[in-house]
Amino acid sequence: MSKISATAVHSQPRQGLTYHAMPSNEMTIARLGADCGNRQIKFGWDVCNISVIPSVIYHPIAIDRISSEAKDTHIVRYHAGQSSELSEQTWVVGRSAHSFNGSHTFLGEKADNMHKLALACIPVVGDDLISPVSLRIKELRLCLPDAHDQNKVEILKMKLVGKHHLTIDEQEIKVAIERVKVIPEGLDAYRWLEHEGFYQYLGINGVLDIGGGNTTGQLFSDSDDPIGGSRCVAPGMVALARAIALDPVFFGAESQGCSPALHTILDGIANGSFAYGTTGISFAEVFPKYLNAWVQDIYQVLKTAWKPYLKTVGEVAIIGGGASHGQWFVDRTKGRFKIASEPTICTIRGMLV
Repeated sequence: MSKISATAVHSQPRQGLTYHAMPSNEMTIARLGADCGNRQIKFGWDVCNISVIPSVIYHPIAIDRISSEAKDTHIVRYHAGQSSELSEQTWVVGRSAHSFNGSHTFLGEKADNMHKLALACIPVVGDDLISPVSLRIKELRLCLPDAHDQNKVEILKMKLVGKHHLTIDEQEIKVAIERVKVIPEGLDAYRWLEHEGFYQYLGINGVLDIGGGNTTGQLFSDSDDPIGGSRCVAPGMVALARAIALDPVFFGAESQGCSPALHTILDGIANGSFAYGTTGISFAEVFPKYLNAWVQDIYQVLKTAWKPYLKTVGEVAIIGGGASHGQWFVDRTKGRFKIASEPTICTIRGMLV
């Protein structure tokens, strides 16, 4: 749970966070970043305060009992504000939403629920301020694989820029979001990696973001500008899971009451067990076959999109939730492709530098 302690008023403020003198309950965040991925949501207000929760949303019914103290979970009740269509709605995001069989982001159009996911990323303050807390967010940063789609971007801004009255994890908050910036996936990760000295080559470098819904490739010039024609989108981890779900190893699974669910296959890949939940079904033996075919699909997309630059590309950072499965690219290029350190949070860190 992302919580700001209001007792810090008398100490040195954290980066990007301003506390007003007591007894005021007004707070300002210079920049809030939310990388709402298909499998995970990464968010924070500075590089030292980043939270990661499952990208699942659930709309509870009356008999549900979900604790506001549940780990990696946020419960949002929207009272009124800019997103008037959400008035009096309640939704749960994170681990508890997963437990209650909520909707996984990768199963739909990510942009459709991004405003709800973003509002769940608003940090909760400590218990020593009087509700409602007034929170001013100067800039909210989001990212999309198709951030050049101005229609999607404008809809997001329309829903988020303005005032919102909501309760998050039992704390009533009145939020004013002054600006929303939507950035193409890969751009902020590149800025973070450049900031950290990842790239040693001074020419064209790039990012390969292996995510849940898609894999995004982007090259950057020696002046750190994105090369427009190099941007490409290939299958993500969900496509790999779909292929595995059709394997004969799952035949008969329905008779056990467990028809292949993509999120369960993805969980088995992520935790390295290659087990389908607790059913006793294992896809460990067939995984390498499907992994290789999936990697080849990505390679073909990159090969086509990056053809004009292949002889001059220096280093490419592999990031995202599926970065560990990009080892083939590292071996194939003799180290020109490299898996970044902490690859799942490069983008959110880049949003905040």
